[in-house]
Amino acid sequence: MTLPSAATLTDANCSALVNQVRLQIAKINPEFLRQFQEENAQLEIIKATSAKFHKGDIVSCAFTSLCRLPLYDADFGWGPPDWAGSPALPFKNLFVLMDGKFGDGAVDVLVHLKESHMERLKVDREFLKFASPTASS
Repeated sequence: MTLPSAATLTDANCSALVNQVRLQIAKINPEFLRQFQEENAQLEIIKATSAKFHKGDIVSCAFTSLCRLPLYDADFGWGPPDWAGSPALPFKNLFVLMDGKFGDGAVDVLVHLKESHMERLKVDREFLKFASPTASS
């Protein structure tokens, strides 16, 4: 988990945010996991962050990757899927990364946002330079 500053979020290339996330991921090691399991240090951080979230002091945004999972190898008797996706989820501000169907390095991103935020994203010219939006639900 990382809590970026406002300055970090104004970086046009998001490199500061990416570096901050990488640093947080690098902290996950056997000692971190031991502390998480045996001590309440990490739990206290989660509780404090959760309290800030509930008060509206911070906005949660989650990213997860299903890349390298063989989603398109699934065959339930009628052949592999034409498209793999996710059901509508109750979470907002969630981005799920998945390998594209053809394994050519393309990445599909399932975006779960509030409807008003999604409408703004769909017409954001800067975003559309890098994305090819498809179906929405």
